[in-house]
Amino acid sequence: MIYFAAVLPFQFRILSPTIGIIGILLGWLISFRFTQSLNCFKKNQPLWFITGLYILGALSYFYTEDKETWGRLMVLKMPTLLLPLALGTSAKFGQKHYKNWLLTFAYATALSCLVLFLIGVYRYSQDPSQNYFYHQNFVAYQLIAVHYFTMYCIFSFVILLYYYINSRPQSLAQKAIYMLSFAALAAALYAGAARMQIATFSISMVVFITWHFYKNKSWKKLIVYQVLALGGISGLSLLIPSSQKRIIETYREWMVFEGRSTAYQTNHRVFIWRDAGKVIGDHPFSGTGLGSADHHLHEYLKLETAEFWRGNKPYKIGSIKYNYHNEYLQHWAALGVFGFLLLVSCLIWPFIKMGKYSFLGYMMLLILMISFITESMLERQAGTLFFAFFYAILIANHINTFRPSALSDYKKPT
Repeated sequence: MIYFAAVLPFQFRILSPTIGIIGILLGWLISFRFTQSLNCFKKNQPLWFITGLYILGALSYFYTEDKETWGRLMVLKMPTLLLPLALGTSAKFGQKHYKNWLLTFAYATALSCLVLFLIGVYRYSQDPSQNYFYHQNFVAYQLIAVHYFTMYCIFSFVILLYYYINSRPQSLAQKAIYMLSFAALAAALYAGAARMQIATFSISMVVFITWHFYKNKSWKKLIVYQVLALGGISGLSLLIPSSQKRIIETYREWMVFEGRSTAYQTNHRVFIWRDAGKVIGDHPFSGTGLGSADHHLHEYLKLETAEFWRGNKPYKIGSIKYNYHNEYLQHWAALGVFGFLLLVSCLIWPFIKMGKYSFLGYMMLLILMISFITESMLERQAGTLFFAFFYAILIANHINTFRPSALSDYKKPT
């Protein structure tokens, strides 16, 4: 578990997270107790939705038009079933275990941010003509795109803030490590300049501050800190060149979308989401089958006449094959309305059972729910591994019903 949490923000091919998954599954098989595990599964509703979603994807083999892509996606999505299933039918872990795993991930992500800045400095020294501290150029890892990495940064920031407030470290060294980590994560978030993730960060901070001061009944502080947080995040977004550039791009895209300007191009998602609705309209109940959804979308995109620019070269959106850039639309198009409902159930069921899970579990779900709006997160390794690991430890493992003496220090996380 520690290994997986430590390598997730890097995902080097040499130190593969797959090794951690294998270790977790071997531990589950060694300690497997059929009767207890079956009872856990019966009482663990999120596992029903996760299992149903994967089975639905497997059944789509019989009608998908692209069985090769179906096979690749089934392998890619396998951790989203196996990790929640393994930990959701295993013994309850103690609070210190959750803390160790979460802090390992958070500190590893902060370290990964520092590594990316060092890589950027090196690349800039080799080629000063490029900006290696902006958006896609900043995240140099092959297997983690900028939208995924900035999502990692947000959740890591929330984890560290949560434990900092609850533990109040007295040591100067501990405080320094926390502060350095906060700075590295925030700097990487703004350098990555993923617009939806900056919005996600703002919402996460509003929710975090509201939760903290509501719990302590500090109403005046709640208002003051909300204003400070939103003012600080917005101010930095306007002042830092990378995020400022993205805000200007958003404004220009909106002007084009509203028909008030023709000097710039609008966002690709305008066309992708519109044509996604057409694919869903064609296959509302069964979907196209896992692996075929992107092909159907591409056929509609090829009919679009709008031109985009890459540098000085124009191109049409249909010349590139896109996914749906929205996980909800992606699931509905691929697996039909039942796939969509199962995905949504995985995310909102814990909120229906409010208070049954930890605060960090709810924050993880909130960050995912917002991130799913503009990216098909579960179509890439960086998204499936994040979802599988944290859903397993923060949601699935919180509802099982047995614990051996080895883990008898269990306390329900607050």
